[in-house]
Amino acid sequence: MGKKFWFVLFALLILVVVGCKQSTGNEEYQNPENPGITDTPGNPENPGITDTPENPENPGITDTPENPENPGITDTPENPENPGITDTPEYVETDYQISTSELEALLQSLDSTKGPYNITVTDESPDLSKIKTALASNNSVKVNLDISACSGLAKIGDSAFQDCTSLISVKIPEGITSITSSAFSGCTSLTSINIPDSVTSIYIGAFTGCSSLTNFDVDKGNSSYSASEDGKILLKNKTELFAYPSASGKVTIPTGIITIQDSAFKDCTSVTNISISNSVTTINSSAFMGCTSLTSITIPSNVTAIGRSVFKDCTALKKIHFNDPYGWCYTASYPNWFGKHSGNSYYGMLKTDDGTNANFIKMKDTYYWYKIGSGI
Repeated sequence: MGKKFWFVLFALLILVVVGCKQSTGNEEYQNPENPGITDTPGNPENPGITDTPENPENPGITDTPENPENPGITDTPENPENPGITDTPEYVETDYQISTSELEALLQSLDSTKGPYNITVTDESPDLSKIKTALASNNSVKVNLDISACSGLAKIGDSAFQDCTSLISVKIPEGITSITSSAFSGCTSLTSINIPDSVTSIYIGAFTGCSSLTNFDVDKGNSSYSASEDGKILLKNKTELFAYPSASGKVTIPTGIITIQDSAFKDCTSVTNISISNSVTTINSSAFMGCTSLTSITIPSNVTAIGRSVFKDCTALKKIHFNDPYGWCYTASYPNWFGKHSGNSYYGMLKTDDGTNANFIKMKDTYYWYKIGSGI
């Protein structure tokens, strides 16, 4: 081998050495401690990881502005105590349109702690006795009953909804002409009922015992019935106090009333005192029967007729005050008499202790009082 061979070999070795030095110099420039990894200028302490400006304390994690205490999790305004979880209000179905045949099953399925439920009966001519039975099957469920679509109904019959204590309100249909005896009696939770203009006859006692009934919603087109301004009193022909089932405490009969109808205050057990206006001339039978808390009543001189059993079962009644001392009166000489005084005569009738004909009542002080019948 000549000199030329050795010269070429030496030159190649030099090129190899120079190339290796350049390669080693680049690695030291990138990261002399961790070859092959480049430090970012933003984070010289943690190679290869960049701090976000939002959260310099936790590299690589960004706090959300909604919840700075829990990085990466947003509190919902609905439930700030459980981050990331939204409270949704429980939806309770309260409106139902249903046939009579399905009503009982529906009422038995409803939660009595919810409601009241608005239930519309869709039958044209439903059997009201079946509705009553369905209501009784779960009377702890409060119901606003709408039968206004039942156009085939002509009347609300005797005792149709008697003692349906679950009823809160009732909407009856246009076309109903009569509401008969005890139709809603004993519906102690009933607060409101409408009287369409088609109603021409409401029987005595239809609303007896409806102690919560404060809104008689009488159609303005009804020519037979109306309501007092506050809706609590049902009037007939505007001058007859027909029913005041929610009466309580001290009651004043409004001026303009001429007749207090039969059973108008029957079983109003919270009434304590009644003052009758001078416009009243007639108090019909059983008007105040069963007013067990009634202690006193004032009867004006214009009253000329008092029906039978007006104060029957008024067990707390101690005083009946007559504004006309020469009109209605009680005499110590005849403790069993209660009659209209005319000259030297007393119109009335002495009754026996066994209650013959039941024309008298027994009061707390054991006196017996006769109620004047019509024509006397």
